[in-house]
Amino acid sequence: MKRKRSRVARRRLHIILIGIAVAAAAFFGLFYTTDMEITGNSRYTDAQIRSMVQKDPLCRNTVLMSLFHGTVQVDAPLISDIQVSYVTRNKLRITVSEKYPIGYIQLNGTNYYFDKDGVVLEALQPGDVSSGERADSEASSSSVSGAVPSEAAVSRSDGSTGQAQISAVTPEPAAASSQGAAGAASDAQNGSMGYAPALTDVPLIEGLGATKAASGETLEVPDDSVFQKILALTKLIDKFDIQPDRVVLDESLNMTLYYGNVRVSLGSDEYLEEKMTRAAAILPQLGGMSGELHLENYSNTTQNIIFDSDAAQS
Repeated sequence: MKRKRSRVARRRLHIILIGIAVAAAAFFGLFYTTDMEITGNSRYTDAQIRSMVQKDPLCRNTVLMSLFHGTVQVDAPLISDIQVSYVTRNKLRITVSEKYPIGYIQLNGTNYYFDKDGVVLEALQPGDVSSGERADSEASSSSVSGAVPSEAAVSRSDGSTGQAQISAVTPEPAAASSQGAAGAASDAQNGSMGYAPALTDVPLIEGLGATKAASGETLEVPDDSVFQKILALTKLIDKFDIQPDRVVLDESLNMTLYYGNVRVSLGSDEYLEEKMTRAAAILPQLGGMSGELHLENYSNTTQNIIFDSDAAQS
């Protein structure tokens, strides 16, 4: 009798174990992750984000991943965190929160990208940029030079001086497309964690006065207010889609933007949005030219904007 009960108990145990195994197989098969909907990323490609998330062992199961690892921490300098949520039994939604570099400086052959507080987020060698990102950069830099075929687009008030007066009543530029989209960037294994971020839309800043820099540290500059000025400028550069080759600051924090052979003198950050609105509308008229567009004295009563041609100065 005891042997019979023992055989029955073992049989029940086997049935239970088989049931558990079948249920587990069904669970993992039914909720197996086959798709990820990725949003919020502009610095890293979808493939790079997917690779970061897939390092988590639970990512293969939509239920377990969304329940137990709803927030994924990755050691990528330009990502704050990654939120994971359940969409369907085979699909996860990946929401990326990125940090916002407002500019970079060059020291000792390294590019140091910093945020609105002057904290260095990422340090990269200039070569740590994929060919796709360089193509983006070159396209942005050449957007002025190819705008019009000749200087005839700008009427000159005095041909002998080479000084052009341009009406300040210019149309508002169309809404700019977002720069820095990571879709065109390759997944080249560069950068801090083997992922090359798209950073070609971040302007080079010269004249900050910082003599040393390191990732995670704040840049030491004579006047900390400069970072808020750069933040405001960078947002307007993005808004109007007019990426300069570089931004140069003088000791008084007056700003000059360089677009090929065209210099846009902005002066202080007073009326900055109005100045950038005018610059965005005028720059396409300056294709093929070399000289300085004067916006440093712009005010709400300004009627004409002066462009000094370098050709007239030589």
